[in-house]
Amino acid sequence: MKTISYSILLLLFLLTGCRGPEGPAGPPGPNIEALTDPSIMPKVIATYPPANSTGPYDEFPLSQIQIRFNKIMDRASVKRALSLKSNRRQLQIDTNSIQSIGGDIFTFYATEGSGKKNILWKIQERGTLRIAPDATDINGNVLGSEYIMTFMPESEFRVVSVYPADGAIDVPSNDTIRIRFNSPVSLSIDNNISSSIQIIPSISDNWKYDTKYTDNTAIYLVSSSSLLSDTIYAITVFETAKDTDYYRLPKNFTWNFRTASFNVKSTFPKEDNTEVPLYGNIDVSFTSMVDWNSVKLGSGFKIDPYIDGYFDYSWNSPALKFIPAIEFAQNTWYNVTLDTVIQSKQGEHLKTPYQFSFKTAPLKVLRTAPSHNRLYPRSTNTIEIEFNAILDTSTIRSSFQIVPWENGEFLIDRSRRLFVYHMGAGLLRANQEYIIRIGVNLSSIGQAQFTGYEFRFRTGG
Repeated sequence: MKTISYSILLLLFLLTGCRGPEGPAGPPGPNIEALTDPSIMPKVIATYPPANSTGPYDEFPLSQIQIRFNKIMDRASVKRALSLKSNRRQLQIDTNSIQSIGGDIFTFYATEGSGKKNILWKIQERGTLRIAPDATDINGNVLGSEYIMTFMPESEFRVVSVYPADGAIDVPSNDTIRIRFNSPVSLSIDNNISSSIQIIPSISDNWKYDTKYTDNTAIYLVSSSSLLSDTIYAITVFETAKDTDYYRLPKNFTWNFRTASFNVKSTFPKEDNTEVPLYGNIDVSFTSMVDWNSVKLGSGFKIDPYIDGYFDYSWNSPALKFIPAIEFAQNTWYNVTLDTVIQSKQGEHLKTPYQFSFKTAPLKVLRTAPSHNRLYPRSTNTIEIEFNAILDTSTIRSSFQIVPWENGEFLIDRSRRLFVYHMGAGLLRANQEYIIRIGVNLSSIGQAQFTGYEFRFRTGG
């Protein structure tokens, strides 16, 4: 049995006009005429959760209850007729949440006596839904007899999800192990769920609540060390595990995953990228935490042609950033080698050198505003040009030309990769084509030479 989301119901209603959309799966619904036929008596033809059933149900953690009638109903009478009870606590229907699209399908949420919405159903909690016999359809026909259904969303304590997933491979060694249950668990000395969790190979562990879930149903592992590379981990939650109400797992729950070998996970620039900016970083991400003392320029990290620079990294991250001291040479292939002297925190070396290459672009324009051949409002009196390198700002003025000429001033962006020519507060000439030329005098801070660039735009009337 599948739930029908509110947004889907709304869409179907808009597509079908006055006809209510398809609701909870059940017997084929009546035709449009039958929904309003006064000779047909109203009745419930489907519900979600299914009547007199035991879960778990797909998507029911959202806790939306749905009812489908064979008739278009008087909405006010249905709202008055609905009631909900629980065998474990005080529940009620949030009357503000009762929605109906088309009049034959009704959706609503259960709330606790405190008014809390989207409740988490307790283990072996049975809901009893009643619809009073005076619920009326739009023809004035009453339901006639009380409708009663029961449902039990969670019959036993269970594991809902785990991360990494069962059977996952190439899991990064700095990933976090997470477990989510269908009921709140305890991490206190009394009834501590972690005492019923085993990890092989063992890890020095400390379990904490996952704050993404405020109901204490999810925990994650905080470890003083990363996972071992190329290792299968088997995790078992034993049947001794209990939720905060002391309901136990019916049986052991076990899953496993395999970590990746110590290797390079990704690089930037990527292999064979031929449009690398002249001034930028080289980023390398590994599959495991790295002993950064093993990474040195010219030893663990080699770049050819050689360029000086320094490394930026965090001891708690598997990512490395090489920041060149000067810009790259333009139109040049660079070869980067990560040598086998590089090792993880566990002492595992790269099995083979990892190499990648990239080519730098020439000094060029990346973007202009306005763009080429665009109509430009006369009141917008700035020209913006962005480049792929840090500019030698002393060369900007002598290389810039606008035809016909308009007086202005140059504004240099903080990055020095972009400049703006600001032409004051007056209007540009009407119906005028302007040509912008950037000449060969322009250069980057590394003296990369520019081959020139031209674009044009036209103003309106």
